[in-house]
Amino acid sequence: MVEMPSGLFYFLEARFNNEMKAPFIKTLKWKAILLGWLFDTVSAHVLGTLVGLLLVFVHKIYLVPEGELSKYLVSLPEFLPFSIALGYFCSFLGGLVVAKLARTHIYPNALCASFIAFIFTCIVGSQGLPLWVYYGNIAIIPGFYLLGAYLYKRL
Repeated sequence: MVEMPSGLFYFLEARFNNEMKAPFIKTLKWKAILLGWLFDTVSAHVLGTLVGLLLVFVHKIYLVPEGELSKYLVSLPEFLPFSIALGYFCSFLGGLVVAKLARTHIYPNALCASFIAFIFTCIVGSQGLPLWVYYGNIAIIPGFYLLGAYLYKRL
């Protein structure tokens, strides 16, 4: 009696024997991934700018020298929670966009878009944020993308 392999060995053997129906790379819809990530990035920057302007008006910081405004905003205690919550909300919206455009295999597409968003956040992200935010983003950004994809699938 031949015992069926399980787990990783089954995956590798099925891959080797060409028995898998759809290879992972063929399930990815690159247009959906890039448009979802782009929606996340643009909306986060636009809404972040609006929140920054709101904080400028609330704290009446009109007379700050030109190059010092971003440093002053980062030092405000309200800035970090608003910026983190806004970024995660935009990641959630990006997951919705990816799921709507992909229509099939939405979870791998959402994970791929979240990986691109995480890399972009680490490279271009706000330099004033503490390091623990970036470490938390490793797990949280994919979670919000998957949550958006899950809610799209459920609704």
